[in-house]
Amino acid sequence: MATNSDFVTSKEGELLLRVKRQMFFYYVKKGRIRKQESEKRGGTLYNRADILQLRNELQREEEPTAVNVDWMAISDLPAILALDIELYGEDEPLADISLYQAWWKKNPRTTIVAFEPSNRGRILAQCCLLPLTMETLDRVLSGNLNEAEISAAELESYQRKGKFNLLVESVIARPNHREALGPVLQGFANFWYEQWPERQIERIYGRAVSKEGEYLIRKLYFSPLYQYGEKAFVLDPKFNNPSRFIKSWKEKIANKQHRERLTPTLTPTEVDEDGQGKTKEGTREGKIMARTRS
Repeated sequence: MATNSDFVTSKEGELLLRVKRQMFFYYVKKGRIRKQESEKRGGTLYNRADILQLRNELQREEEPTAVNVDWMAISDLPAILALDIELYGEDEPLADISLYQAWWKKNPRTTIVAFEPSNRGRILAQCCLLPLTMETLDRVLSGNLNEAEISAAELESYQRKGKFNLLVESVIARPNHREALGPVLQGFANFWYEQWPERQIERIYGRAVSKEGEYLIRKLYFSPLYQYGEKAFVLDPKFNNPSRFIKSWKEKIANKQHRERLTPTLTPTEVDEDGQGKTKEGTREGKIMARTRS
């Protein structure tokens, strides 16, 4: 028979579990911590054994975990949506899975997932960056368009060259696996490094509506967009940024730009009757071409 010593108050439970109040009740809601009403101690009490067992599990999860990172595949959608529901509940408005499929068909390079090496079905973290026109972004940031209502027609593909404005549509991570967001962000950084200079980021916009979103905004030093309210932010790569992650990425881009400037262009300035390139003597291009032929 359970005694009062087998149960603790929510405050005592938070201290035992070493989490904040919101996270403690998250685990209660998910059934990880049993509860019972107590007339003697007043209010609701929580099972001490459940709390200690959960604490041990979380401590094991906090150990560095190897992760695999990849672009989202259609087959990942059920696991991603299940993680959304697990973290935010069934009442949170989510787009229909058919919309995510339509986004993927329009542009398969919008979402990166991190998962356990031996189990792709266990998604640890995920981030989605949607390329949108400024007209669509204005509607989203002003609250006139829900992110879950963005149509595939409003989504840009990366077929064209030029600059793109991105919206952080979602960024999520399992509790105690927030470190998995690092490899996800690095995946995006690598992609845009490879795309430069044909395709470049103009700005990245986002709304801080989750803990992970706030974490991303703090980590990358987004700037507030007060004209859209207190939750709208923007990152403009053109300006100096104290984030080590952004600094490192910009340095790689600058080095790539420097190397390409030093690489001679071997395009001939004229074409003779045989279709062979020939250059004008005395020009820089002519001297380079002459050296390559000798």
